[in-house]
Amino acid sequence: MSSAQYRPKMPSPPASSNAGFWTTVFILAAAVYWTLIPIWPVLNTEILGDADTDAIRGMWSFDHVKRSMLPPETPIWSDQINFPAGVLALTLPWTTSVILSPLGFFFGPVIAWNLSIATILLAIGVSTAWLVRQLTESWSIGCAMGGLVMTQPMLLHAIADGTPEHLSLWGVPLLLGMTWKAFKEISPKWGVGAGLMAVLVALDSPYHAIYAALTGLIVLPWSFIRRWKIEERLDFVWTMGSLLTICVAGAAMMAALYSFFPLGESSTEEYLSLWKMNAADLRVWWRHDFGTTLMRDASLVPTAIPMPILWFSMGMVVLGLPRSLPWALAGLLMLNLSLGLNEKLPVHLSYWIGSFGYPIGNQILNVNAHLYAFPGLGEIRFPQRWLIPSAMCFVVGASLGVHRMSVWLKEQAWGPSFLKGHTVYAAFAVALGTFACVRTSQIDLHFPKQALPHIQFATYLADHPENGALIMLPQMRPPPKSGKRSDLPVFANLADSLSSADVQYFQTIHGKKIYDQPSLKTLYAFEGSEYIYRLVREWDDLAHPMVTGNPIPASAYDERFTKRRRRGLKELVESGLKWVVVDLGAYNDQALDILYKQLNPYEVNRETFDEGDGVLIIELDINPSIVANSDDEPVLAPTKSEAPAPSEEVPSEEVATE
Repeated sequence: MSSAQYRPKMPSPPASSNAGFWTTVFILAAAVYWTLIPIWPVLNTEILGDADTDAIRGMWSFDHVKRSMLPPETPIWSDQINFPAGVLALTLPWTTSVILSPLGFFFGPVIAWNLSIATILLAIGVSTAWLVRQLTESWSIGCAMGGLVMTQPMLLHAIADGTPEHLSLWGVPLLLGMTWKAFKEISPKWGVGAGLMAVLVALDSPYHAIYAALTGLIVLPWSFIRRWKIEERLDFVWTMGSLLTICVAGAAMMAALYSFFPLGESSTEEYLSLWKMNAADLRVWWRHDFGTTLMRDASLVPTAIPMPILWFSMGMVVLGLPRSLPWALAGLLMLNLSLGLNEKLPVHLSYWIGSFGYPIGNQILNVNAHLYAFPGLGEIRFPQRWLIPSAMCFVVGASLGVHRMSVWLKEQAWGPSFLKGHTVYAAFAVALGTFACVRTSQIDLHFPKQALPHIQFATYLADHPENGALIMLPQMRPPPKSGKRSDLPVFANLADSLSSADVQYFQTIHGKKIYDQPSLKTLYAFEGSEYIYRLVREWDDLAHPMVTGNPIPASAYDERFTKRRRRGLKELVESGLKWVVVDLGAYNDQALDILYKQLNPYEVNRETFDEGDGVLIIELDINPSIVANSDDEPVLAPTKSEAPAPSEEVPSEEVATE
């Protein structure tokens, strides 16, 4: 088949375009339902995601955005966490969570999270289908390719890992499709739409903005420059101007917004380590053993596309040349980037292709070292995530080969009539893609999910008629020096599945403001009162005997610090602190006596719950006599030798942007 034969004038979109769209939505929704089928019977009691991952934190983030939509807060600022100072919040994926926030108002946070994941998967499939339709004028082919993209194991892995910021790819195909239409039709209208979509993609995830920009730089010039006619020069200028103006304005806004968050403060050594450790492993990428569980592989990379789909896609990409060439180049570049700086790459390549593999692998590492030096590319600290857009590019390129094959079949006089339409290819490809992806990932009948425990004290607080804030003690268990917050879980004895996200999970139940200094880079905590900070650190230090075996610091008994403690507690209560929630398993009787003595002026009630090692809720209220008799005399500042030893700062775990 010659290239000339393949370049007939593309037919106009059929009148049944709406019918094609809704048929696509229905088919892909059925595929999503089947893929996530284990969650539907337990929609309100379990969440999608593996234990010991960010699944609970992801659920909290979506619930946090929902709460922040209500005045006086905004989606950017909230005092629901880090009470009373508040935080600047860059919840990722921001655009997606804002769009899906109504689910949180109609359902609880658990159902809302599960439905959000299903909706995001469906949106990925439909947006990819729409992009493919712009290239092929076929909803059927679009449906097939959308099914392959939305069920690729790397996206399913993002569900298991509880990282929606890497799952919500839906904006990238829409942005590419809108930009392609803008220059195909030389339309300022589509230029404005593409510019606005670029801003939404950047707000959703910096990762996806980089994916879209890199893909667009490779694919779009090939696609639209040859369509520019001299007589359309003015419209072209308006189209380009509208797109660039919005993109530049959006970039300035994004730069201003991201400047508040320490997203790029990791050291060069840390980046180099991550580019080596979290690179794609070719041995895993090529593996297609259905009997091997790949979801939780040490490399975190199951595979880009299962083998049957890989060979199908490659064959269709070749068949679709030359139109598929830029998509193949973009896919290959991102596949190369996914290999990061994995020092074992030359050995892996030597295993597959012989002695030539070693020098080739070294050259790939040299190229990647230069590529990761570019601004933006270097911020992707987990190279294996490049497999997500890589698979998308290969599948979209394959759609052009499927289209060529379907056009050829239509021109033949032989063969059954049902083979002359696209529907059969769509049904077959979606079924094959869903089956192969899910089976290869070994998550078909046991898709990772975790049960959420019923927490009595959180339910008690949720049912409490009064509003107010709470603090959970200890905030952070004192060292021994373990390094990560997940190694020092607070209240985790209530349920093994809570891990380090215990405080966040509790808030999705009780809905009260919490004093909790977040460890996420995307939640920038404002500095609060020094008196409050030091008081809370001293409360944490009271846990030393039960956690470290060390005695309670002598400063806890030093009356010279009493005025300072009173001032810190007074500021907390006057700001709205209503409850102190104590993990009884972290404090001995001596420590509890000290705590009771300090809280006594404001205490109005106690409630004890037989959960874990025991949970105590101390209810507080402003005592007018305490407030009236308080003075504002200078507080005696402790000397360096007298000051209580502050709790050791614990480095953050992997943050939401990773």
